[in-house]
Amino acid sequence: GTPQTVTVGGVQEAGGISPSIAVDSTGRIHISHVAGASTLSSNIKHVSGSLGAWSSETAILPQNNSQFVLTSTTSLAIDSQGNIHIAADSLSPMQLYHATNQSGSWQSEIVDSRNSSAGLGQSITTNGGSLYISYWQSNTVQLAKNSGNAWDLTQIDSISGTPTSIAIDSLGSLHVVYYDTTNDDLKYATNYSGEWKTPPKNPPNFGFSKSAYWLKVALTNTADQTQRLMLSVDYPLIDHLDVYFLENNTLVKHS
Repeated sequence: GTPQTVTVGGVQEAGGISPSIAVDSTGRIHISHVAGASTLSSNIKHVSGSLGAWSSETAILPQNNSQFVLTSTTSLAIDSQGNIHIAADSLSPMQLYHATNQSGSWQSEIVDSRNSSAGLGQSITTNGGSLYISYWQSNTVQLAKNSGNAWDLTQIDSISGTPTSIAIDSLGSLHVVYYDTTNDDLKYATNYSGEWKTPPKNPPNFGFSKSAYWLKVALTNTADQTQRLMLSVDYPLIDHLDVYFLENNTLVKHS
């Protein structure tokens, strides 16, 4: 059909900066954004509804003398129980916030305030009762995970990367993309192997050679059932390929 545009939040509400959107299981639309009448007087809003009617409420107010500004960013996700989760960053000091309406009213907390430099370019997602936020912190890319009542902070990469975006696959592995501000590159990282890895930008290319090359790849099955995998070699000029499967340093299969 024809795309429709609407004014969200009412004409009396300034803002709309850095919006993030998700749709719940009932089809209701949820939006987070930075709202405020001035550069240094902002807060984080949650807007929900449909094309017919919208409601707006404050989700996060700044803490510890910090400020939400019109350059702050937000990210929104909905968990399996229909609860809304919003991540946002503040300024002076820079802090990463998380807010949720799980209790029936909005409650917020500071996730990371290290070095007064955390939270930029954040992205939030949920899976199986756990929350995951990727974000920038003091020239590193970080992951914040909460599977209960506490946040666990892990470094993904030691470069300055912002903004970030995070996703979870069907096996529960995390995938993060981010902008490398130092080298002007798009980077990708995953914990599929059990630890965070950043695959090389370009695949190896040995040219034409009569030499034999050995490549080693570690495979980890994080699922609760046997997985069927296919190895695809998309280079038809290779004359011969041997594959050895080892488990606990013991040869299991050679093909």
